[in-house]
Amino acid sequence: MFAVIVTTLGALAACGGVLAARAPTALERAGIGQAISDFFHAPGQVAHPVIRVIRVTTAAAPPPRNQASGYYSKFAAVSLYDEKGGGAGALLGYYVAPLSGWRVLGLGTAFVGCRVPASLFRGRKAAVLHDLGFKCPRSGR
Repeated sequence: MFAVIVTTLGALAACGGVLAARAPTALERAGIGQAISDFFHAPGQVAHPVIRVIRVTTAAAPPPRNQASGYYSKFAAVSLYDEKGGGAGALLGYYVAPLSGWRVLGLGTAFVGCRVPASLFRGRKAAVLHDLGFKCPRSGR
């Protein structure tokens, strides 16, 4: 069975600006670890990534007024490493709905989260990505 090793090492390094991201709670860490595990169980994915760092943003938007459909309430950055695939970053969001949980929204080595639709962040995309240490080209924000 696939096991994900989760460690919290402090803050993700980011250039410029003060970041307000925080360490995850034990429940968040478990949910994020499960989401990463589920994501990498898909065919063709790297088999054994190790989670090195998890940070949860404090810049998320408040809940929408109309909660008739699901929405993302918070976001997290995850630093991953795999012997075959090397290092990567992942952007996850906590989706609030009848089946709530963490979902992988972006994964890569550069511009992680830049192609995620701005509507998921409800007007806070730039702040969330900055808080988590992700950088996008000007047109990607």
